[in-house]
Amino acid sequence: MSEHLKKVIAWRTISFPTATTITYLYLGELTRSITLTAILLVVMTTIHFFFERFWDNYHKLYDKLNKL
Repeated sequence: MSEHLKKVIAWRTISFPTATTITYLYLGELTRSITLTAILLVVMTTIHFFFERFWDNYHKLYDKLNKL
């Protein structure tokens, strides 16, 4: 498992209960809060993972071009 994926999973493990609590305080319904947070968890984890890959590739390319 890549370091990026480990970091994303670790962060989402921390953020899930936090987001669930915030959405519960806002919505006042535990089931809807958990559902919304779960959907956001999947979407944001996917976006985060691909952003990390893009970021690394961008910097590798940038470094390579600066060496020319």
